[in-house]
Amino acid sequence: MRWMRRRNMVLAIVLSFLLVASGCGSIMHPERMTETRSDKLDAKIVALNAAWLLVGIIPGFVAFGVDIVNETLWFSEEELEARPQDETPLEAQEAISDGSLVTFRLLDAGGQELVPPASVQYQAGSSADSRIVLPVPRETELSGATLVLSVEGQPRRSWALQ
Repeated sequence: MRWMRRRNMVLAIVLSFLLVASGCGSIMHPERMTETRSDKLDAKIVALNAAWLLVGIIPGFVAFGVDIVNETLWFSEEELEARPQDETPLEAQEAISDGSLVTFRLLDAGGQELVPPASVQYQAGSSADSRIVLPVPRETELSGATLVLSVEGQPRRSWALQ
C-alpha cells in the first residue's frame, strides 16, 4: 500500500514536470517556434507561465525558460499582420456628384484616426471605382470606434462600431 502511494506521487511529479518543461507557449502556439518573432509579448502566455510560479520557483522558471528559448512568449510577426480582407458592404444612400472624393475614416472615441483614411474618386455608373477598402490591423481596438463617410472633406454619415 505504501509503495502505491509513493508510485502515484512520483508519477504525478513526473507528469507535472513534463508539462512544465514543455512551456505554455510551446504547447498552445507551436507554430511560433518557426515564425519570425515580434517585439510584442503575449500576455496570456506570460500569465500562464507566471501561474507556474505559484506552484514553485523552479517550475515557473522552467516554463519561462522554455518559452523564451523557443521564442513562443512573443507574438509572431505573421500574427500581428493585417487581418484578411473581410469586407463589410455598407450602403450609404447619399447623393454624390460625379468626380467627388469619397473618404472613409476610422476614429476612436476621442476623434483620433485609428488607421490611415481610405479614399476613392467617385465615378457615376462605375461600381468597381466606388468600392473602398479600409485595412484594419488585427490589434486595433474597435470598441467605441466610429466609421465616418466624408464627401469632399465634409462628413456625411457615421456608423458606431461595437
